[in-house]
Amino acid sequence: MIRKLLAILLTLVMLICAAPLSVTADIDPPTTLGAPEHFGASHYYVDQLYFTFSTPDDLRSYIEKRAADDPDNKQSFSVNFQVDYKIN
Repeated sequence: MIRKLLAILLTLVMLICAAPLSVTADIDPPTTLGAPEHFGASHYYVDQLYFTFSTPDDLRSYIEKRAADDPDNKQSFSVNFQVDYKIN
């Protein structure tokens, strides 16, 4: 009887631990990003360029809503941009 109870308990514990816990965000990320207001490029080293730009308003509002949704800042957030350029 005790073996059966322990087996059922162990099975339940394994099912609870193995069950995926899905968390959905209340705030959906923007599907497209607007163009930055300011964009600059400068020569950095021998063969490198340094790009700077301002954050678009739709991305700023998303970051503010996300920070308000998670005041303890438990989630990581990174934004990657790709810049294509051509040297004539």
